[in-house]
Amino acid sequence: MKMKLKKIFLLLFFVQAFGYNIPVQAQSKTNKTIIALSKTPCLQEVYAAKEVRRYLYLRTGELLSIQELEARKLPSSGNIIVIGSSTAPIIKDFPKSIKIQNPDLLLKPEEYWLKTFSQKDRKVLMVTGKDAVSTLYAAYKLMESYGIRYTLAGDVIPDGKISLDLPVIDKVFSPQFAVRGMLPYHSWNPEGPENWNEDAYKSFLTQQVKMGLNFIGLIYDFENSDRRTYVFPPEKQHWGAGDYFIDTPVCGADQAMKSNLYGSDKWLEARKLATPEEQSAYMKQVNMKFMGEVFSFAHLFNIKCAIGAENQGDQAYFEKLFNDISKTVSPDFFWISSPETWSYSSPPQNTIDELISTYKTAIAAQKATNVPFEIASMGWSLGPQNDPLVLDRNLPKELIMSTQNLNVGKGAVQPEWAQITGRRKWDIPWMEDDFNLLSPQLWVKRTIQNAEDAKKYGCEGLIGVHWRTKTTTPQMMALADLGWNKQLDVKSFYDDFVQTNFGNEAANEISAIFQSIDSQVPEVSQWLDGWPGGLKKDSTYWTVNHEKFDFVNQLENLRPRIRGKGNLERFDYYLNQYKYLRGLAKLRTNMGTSKQAESLHETMNALIQSASTVGEIGNMVCISRQLGKNADANYTGQPHLILLTPRTSLLPDEDLKLDVFFIDNGNPQKVEFLWKPLGENKFRKVEAQRQLRNHFTIKLAAKMINGQDIEYYIKGITASNAELYFPATAPERCQTVVKLTNEIP
Repeated sequence: MKMKLKKIFLLLFFVQAFGYNIPVQAQSKTNKTIIALSKTPCLQEVYAAKEVRRYLYLRTGELLSIQELEARKLPSSGNIIVIGSSTAPIIKDFPKSIKIQNPDLLLKPEEYWLKTFSQKDRKVLMVTGKDAVSTLYAAYKLMESYGIRYTLAGDVIPDGKISLDLPVIDKVFSPQFAVRGMLPYHSWNPEGPENWNEDAYKSFLTQQVKMGLNFIGLIYDFENSDRRTYVFPPEKQHWGAGDYFIDTPVCGADQAMKSNLYGSDKWLEARKLATPEEQSAYMKQVNMKFMGEVFSFAHLFNIKCAIGAENQGDQAYFEKLFNDISKTVSPDFFWISSPETWSYSSPPQNTIDELISTYKTAIAAQKATNVPFEIASMGWSLGPQNDPLVLDRNLPKELIMSTQNLNVGKGAVQPEWAQITGRRKWDIPWMEDDFNLLSPQLWVKRTIQNAEDAKKYGCEGLIGVHWRTKTTTPQMMALADLGWNKQLDVKSFYDDFVQTNFGNEAANEISAIFQSIDSQVPEVSQWLDGWPGGLKKDSTYWTVNHEKFDFVNQLENLRPRIRGKGNLERFDYYLNQYKYLRGLAKLRTNMGTSKQAESLHETMNALIQSASTVGEIGNMVCISRQLGKNADANYTGQPHLILLTPRTSLLPDEDLKLDVFFIDNGNPQKVEFLWKPLGENKFRKVEAQRQLRNHFTIKLAAKMINGQDIEYYIKGITASNAELYFPATAPERCQTVVKLTNEIP
């Protein structure tokens, strides 16, 4: 048997590596494929196998078998996907059998290797990483060869089914930045993470690992973060600190909200308490527990977590804080932010000295408490305008330095980074700016330049700052790609983005439009009355600027050529975002005139038609805040379903919990939830529970899921008996969820 196996493996040969997009070929019906793991795989290795299984099921309709095998006892026929870290028994033994060097000796930290071995009429594909999480990276990269792409707001699964075959590849993937991630910004804006619940964070983190990202940073004060509520009448008697009044949620916006109070679930509970002191104590306790659960989930995927704010205090303050968060939150980094004013002013020397002292005190407290996290700086600039290198000169090299780019991202990466040596450095490009937070933004060109400069200046970290997760998708995808890819140009990015999102039928024309508007999208909103993303009345704005919006008509004219339900849904998201932008431009001209109501409906209809995340709902809140007085609350657009943060993975004991908002110009009749174990034939039906307004909730208990991977879809029945589906491809292709367990399905 041993000689026979040796002869088989000697027939295998190396194949030439090739580029990013790997063609998929037809497979013989007799050449079945299995996924092979070691006899004792770890959680992440099983998860990698289940993810490969899930995505191949979505793309091909075939549900593969996952088997625990020994390398020397692999089946002698049929294609095999061998998955495991470089130290897994099946990976260590497998290369020995075919006389190649053990990949553990070849791979550096976080590197992963995809290699196909061909033998007569079958292929054996090795999917391995330096460790278990980089093996996950390898699994997700492999799935890109089937046209799948990942965003922070969800997956892109191309329409249609393809035949299953294994790609031919031999490539080691290496990170270009050691720290790659995102900074969802807590800054009192309703579009941002203030209103994320635990499911939203876990969905975000799940998508991060798919994109090869390994860092999440939060500017977070445990007592004060997430303390904003947007209050609509008639509940003004609940007024309290942190509330903003809005006269009317305009043109259907109320249907995307749970009640007349819009804010984080935690703060809505805290604000019921009698005194500010009780509220602060409650928020501190709840926020620490909340972030501890979020960071624990992140650590399953080796995602490093930073937390902190503009903290100040003596060593005793920091020692107590560090002991508290070490026990409950378990961050990897605690960062302290410099004042925003440093980015545009030169402060007095005493304030600079105070901040330097704060950093030194925090470092001393970290050493005294021996907590297992590092101290970092953060802010809007390296230093004050008159002395960008003052922190570097005066602080020990163990302090990690990080900063956002100047002028809300419009400034280049600061060249002074090059003069900082002997310490870790993280650059933080802006994925969007809050001055223009009401509008869609597109910054792929700038993101590419920022990454090139950060690398040139010796930064090891590349971290994107943002509030919204979906409308910023192109630049976020580019940032993630640049974390691994030495070179990325705008044309190749958009060519791939358009083809995988919208299909081939109008790909060249759509790509050309996106390339032409990137970094040129009109900035309609601005900072106004102490609020980001305001609309300033300008009676000539549309007349002067209307030609800048011609690209919206160009996109709309291409819509009839889009084929496939998923492609059309993705195309319509961007089309409606830009129709919404055009509506905002007209609204600036029509504010305070007889045309305001009509213009407001046009704008809100397009925004609501594109709404699927907290970001778009936050934009509804901001428009309502500014223009809600005496506004029409009725919705005049087409019915629309919003399912917030649909997860693709759950822990073993987690229930599947869903929030659905059914926006209709009548009274929607019902929402149904249909689910089944992955690959089975018969769906099981559950009717969603209606809450206030058009908010529906769905809960599938963990004991009902019973550790299985599942698929589901949601069907809504409108007031006029029309049917709406999530996902748009349902019931032919459903939303899928994998359980994070060690058990092989």
